[in-house]
Amino acid sequence: GIGKTFTAEETARRAAARGFRVYWGRCHADEGAPSFWPWLQVLRAHAERSDPAALRAELGAHAPVLVAMVPALRERLPVQAVPPALTAEESRFRLLEAVTGLLRRSAASAPWLVLLDDLQWADLPTLQLFRFAARELRDAPVLLIGTLRDAEIDADAAPRRILREAGAERIDLA
Repeated sequence: GIGKTFTAEETARRAAARGFRVYWGRCHADEGAPSFWPWLQVLRAHAERSDPAALRAELGAHAPVLVAMVPALRERLPVQAVPPALTAEESRFRLLEAVTGLLRRSAASAPWLVLLDDLQWADLPTLQLFRFAARELRDAPVLLIGTLRDAEIDADAAPRRILREAGAERIDLA
């Protein structure tokens, strides 16, 4: 209603005209979406648009982690290696590191704009990856934009809290 998605779409259009790689991820109110769903959409779109040799270089040493996460990567780049057995905490950190590493390496050749829409419906892992990426990619040519509907969440809800922790700049639409 207020124009958050329209504003993000206009930003995406302008960024694309300036040579940015623009990727969207959308959160859904419906249950059943896997963890990291909007990030999976971003990574799948990148895999589909990328040259396999460039994609392999961007994945780097984290290829097994990312291929396990994103089936579209497995289809484009069959990777035999299996990620090592890790604790849940180690596995989560390795995944966050793998995604931000891919973004950093890919953005070295063309800047990225990642738009995650409707973060009020995001699962906690999606928000944690947003926060981690915002912190780790401060010096990289990567712009992260998240949209959310304020009316649907409390002031202390995870989306607001995590975006504050990420150092996000808030832009209110009226």
